[in-house]
Amino acid sequence: MDENILDLHRVKHEEAEILIDRFINKLWDKNIRAQIITGNSKGMKNIVINKLEFYKLDYKIGDYWDPNNKGYISVII
Repeated sequence: MDENILDLHRVKHEEAEILIDRFINKLWDKNIRAQIITGNSKGMKNIVINKLEFYKLDYKIGDYWDPNNKGYISVII
């Protein structure tokens, strides 16, 4: 899988925070667009958004080309 994508499908909410921290730290200061796949879970989206805001990163839920696809979050790291 692409190193710029973190897929959180089938990941327990308790484990997600650690994986998100590792993902962000791995890509820190590379100035690249990354994706965190959350699926449709509101709880998982909230965990991801809280982490991205903690790191003061800009993000967008879904994409511009398919506004119905809200199963991932795009972020520049």
